[in-house]
Amino acid sequence: MVSPAKRSVNTISADRRFLIEIARGGCDQTLGALLESYRPYFLKIAEDTMDSGLRPKLSPSDLVQGSLVIAAEKFHQFRGETDDELLNWLRTIFRNQLTDGVRRYRVAQKRATGREACDSSVSIEKEMASPSESIAAHEEVDRLLAGIERLPPLAREVVRMRYLEDLSFAQIADRLDCSPDMSRRVWLKAIDDLGRELGN
Repeated sequence: MVSPAKRSVNTISADRRFLIEIARGGCDQTLGALLESYRPYFLKIAEDTMDSGLRPKLSPSDLVQGSLVIAAEKFHQFRGETDDELLNWLRTIFRNQLTDGVRRYRVAQKRATGREACDSSVSIEKEMASPSESIAAHEEVDRLLAGIERLPPLAREVVRMRYLEDLSFAQIADRLDCSPDMSRRVWLKAIDDLGRELGN
């Protein structure tokens, strides 16, 4: 017998599939709302992973905004049908934007370093420490997103509702037809599992 929570997860996925179909049919308003719903998710990831040295050049909000703009412009290239497929497609755009931001930052840093006096005691390698950390952060984004995808369906949906829709545990419980305490426990276990995975 399928549990109420599992049934609710399937219903939410079906609703998103329907929105994707409407957006693909040319409804710009639906497409905008669909892409906008992912903003909190990617903004949280950007804020958690972007190196502080990169932020003066590319803020987390600018990175996410640029990613969503590109997604809107290239949505006709999206060939998937499900929420998971759309999220993976958006993740690729987000990752590419982050990589481009790091690359531009590296070029700017190299030019700035080249203008310094020749007797500068700061090496290029040391100057490039922050961009290197940004590349590591880029890899961390992949690990985090991949880790979320490997969570059990219920845990993955709870994490997405917290990130994507910024829902409270009571609201999540209402969506999944369970208690707020259960939704909180699922969330905490998922975060604990992700923490252990990323720590390895």
